Amino acid sequence: MNKFSFIELAILRMLENEALHGYGMSAKMQQYSDGDLNLPAGSLYPALHKLERSKLIESSLQPVGGRKRRVYTITPAGHTALEKEISSWNVMVRTMSALLEAA
Repeated sequence: MNKFSFIELAILRMLENEALHGYGMSAKMQQYSDGDLNLPAGSLYPALHKLERSKLIESSLQPVGGRKRRVYTITPAGHTALEKEISSWNVMVRTMSALLEAA
């Protein structure tokens, strides 16, 4: 069973190489998914808070576009968790693909 929801996994992946604020993260997810993944704030921010409580990401207030915004970065523990979780999700995708194509 996967440890993270797909939202949490997507967040860690978006933060893997750069710090982002919530809106920027949501916009990148939508861009990378060709518009198929459009997360409402009511789904994104609880997942961000959960990952922050787990010490997999951290945040700070930074000026962005003339306003202070909460910007998130992945921690070393988050990088380790992301690597393990990607492997787990890849197994799940292969398994589900085989099951859905069977019969």
